[in-house]
Amino acid sequence: MQWSWGILIAVLLLATAVNCTRSPTQCAGMDGGCDTLAAYVFYVYRPPVCNVERGSMLFCYQFSGSALDAGPAGHNGTLIGTLDFQSGIDGAPSSSYRIAPGDVSSYMFIPDSAITGLGDFTLAFWARIENTGGQRHNFVNVSNTTSTSGEVLGMTYQSDLGRLKADLDPVLERITFNTTTPADQAWHHYAYSRENTILRLYFDGAFVAEVDAVATVLTSGPGNGAVLGQEADSCCAAGTFDGTQNMAGTIDNLVLYNQALGAYTIRSALHFAR
Repeated sequence: MQWSWGILIAVLLLATAVNCTRSPTQCAGMDGGCDTLAAYVFYVYRPPVCNVERGSMLFCYQFSGSALDAGPAGHNGTLIGTLDFQSGIDGAPSSSYRIAPGDVSSYMFIPDSAITGLGDFTLAFWARIENTGGQRHNFVNVSNTTSTSGEVLGMTYQSDLGRLKADLDPVLERITFNTTTPADQAWHHYAYSRENTILRLYFDGAFVAEVDAVATVLTSGPGNGAVLGQEADSCCAAGTFDGTQNMAGTIDNLVLYNQALGAYTIRSALHFAR
């Protein structure tokens, strides 16, 4: 009898892992009985992040010594300046991308084609910042150079304010979450989504904030720039950035989807993916 229960549990774990890895949004509403079981499955199974929801994936950067897109769309990034690869969230060497404090010449350019026309979305990544006092750690910043500090899409940890901030055009809508946890210089998971007229912010797999938004289509093109690692008021000549507003840290497993993934998917699939 004991052996039969063991087999049954193993089958349930496997079925949950296969189903949620194939299409995690199917599990988005399962925050009841399935939640604990599947979260445990993802913790043990840990699917590669670039295998999660590939049907809506716009890009997936694993930073394994390059800025190649491991997603289905082939939106390869371009690395400018110092190429500094560190051990990643999975502990493997040279599998995450670092921009040092004060570096104003290094960044990654993300193709505009990956952003233009974006409506609903989910942006998620792992990051480990370096504590530099009043630094504003710009992870991803899609600039609109027709207006100062006009983030079309962006996420920043403002260590001077102890605040995680995400922005969205066209009226500089903003969602924030007060936390000093990232200053511990450990790996943390960040995610941000827009579903029609709602912006949602997640930290370490947990839903932390929600605000109303304007349902619109994002644009990015010549004169604008999708930049990783710098605050791009004007884009994108190396050496012209603000050294107190760069990433000053390391990023891994950056992924963007053209739909708002459910809280369950973000918590259980992306947070545990490696």
